[in-house]
This record gives sequence, C-alpha cells and structure tokens, in this order.
Amino acid sequence: MDLTKMAYLGDFDSQIEISKRNELLACPSCFGAPKVIYTSEKMNGKIKIGYVECQKCKMRTCETFVNIAILSWNRRHKILTDDELELLK
Repeated sequence: MDLTKMAYLGDFDSQIEISKRNELLACPSCFGAPKVIYTSEKMNGKIKIGYVECQKCKMRTCETFVNIAILSWNRRHKILTDDELELLK
C-alpha cells in the first residue's frame, strides 16, 4: 500500500515521511486542497513561520514553524489497529 493511503489510515510513520517531503494531505474536514501560508521569516530566511489552510473550508493550523504546521496538518487518527496497519504494509 502506498505511503499516502497509509497516512490517511493513521500510520504515524507515513504521516511523518510525507511531512518531511513538505507534502500536504487533503483537508481532514472537507477534503479540499490545502496550502501553506507564510507569515514571516526569521534568521535570514532559514526559519519560516506560517500555517496550513484549506482553500475550500478555510480550516487551518495554528501559526508556528512551517514544518510543524505541516506535520500537524498531516496528522490523522488511526482508523485501523496497529496489527491491521502492519498487515497492509
């Protein structure tokens, strides 16, 4: 099963891997397309501050470091048990 499907099913390792790639899962509320909104840069552009917002329903994360906002956005509750997730891998 691919990484994205595993992330939607609640596999935390898959969610982390997708977040490291700066990819965003669809909105957990309406399945709309999310976008990273940058609000500022610190230390010569090395640390980016912002949030993730759904372009459809406007649900968003709290403003924080962008990499943390992405991980927060991609976090999903487990739909399957750990054993069931392991069987799919």
